[in-house]
Amino acid sequence: MTGSLSPYAVVLMPDPVERDLVALTLLRLGCSAVACKDIIAAEEAIDVRKVDLLIIDVILPGGNGLDLIAEWKTRKNLSNSRIIVISAMRFPEFVNQAKLAGAVDFLVKPVDVEMIIQRVSKWIKN
Repeated sequence: MTGSLSPYAVVLMPDPVERDLVALTLLRLGCSAVACKDIIAAEEAIDVRKVDLLIIDVILPGGNGLDLIAEWKTRKNLSNSRIIVISAMRFPEFVNQAKLAGAVDFLVKPVDVEMIIQRVSKWIKN
């Protein structure tokens, strides 16, 4: 991913419990994780260095996660990032929209630690 540095992950989720759970799970997997409660904080974290993994909720204050994915994929630090969408909207059409926007995976809420470990491990190893 980024050479000898640990994979850099940005977690953008408005719910503090879910956000911290995901970020702590990423730390456990050896990632350097930044937990962001809003779009502004996420943009600041993205500007720090190349992002290997972005985990984003769809419903965000001030924006839509799927719209942000499409917009952010053009940013230098996100151009080759793996993006995982987390949402309670599990409809197949919605999952397809997330993947068309650029997501490599889709996790359904409520957040399950073992599922996060399984899915994220797959993407940080590749």
